[in-house]
Amino acid sequence: MKRVLTLAVAGMLMSAGSATAKTAVISLGSPFCVTANVTIKGQALTANESDGCQTFIGAGFVGKVKKIGTQAIIGGTSTQFPGNEMVISLDYPFVTGGNFTVYRTSDGVALKTVGSGTYTVEAAAKH
Repeated sequence: MKRVLTLAVAGMLMSAGSATAKTAVISLGSPFCVTANVTIKGQALTANESDGCQTFIGAGFVGKVKKIGTQAIIGGTSTQFPGNEMVISLDYPFVTGGNFTVYRTSDGVALKTVGSGTYTVEAAAKH
């Protein structure tokens, strides 16, 4: 059984590695200071931003969330919220006017909503 599971995981990793990466620039707008480069490869994604406003790095996945739909969910850290882990949930596929929600936790127990709204696609996904 262990061997079957190991082979299945290895197969998933190899198939994820062969996907073409796509990058989009997503802006959450005011009052959030987030214009992040989001790169998606298969179902995995990374996000980063470094400007005069903040530095954000994160990673996550694209998948279906019951009663919400397909989401890109990014966990990461931001210099705007030191000592907190951030979670950003974005409607996917990325389209201007899609919804987002930002959450934070400082203790790994309580998840607090920081805010929500609609996002703008500043630059469409490039391969």
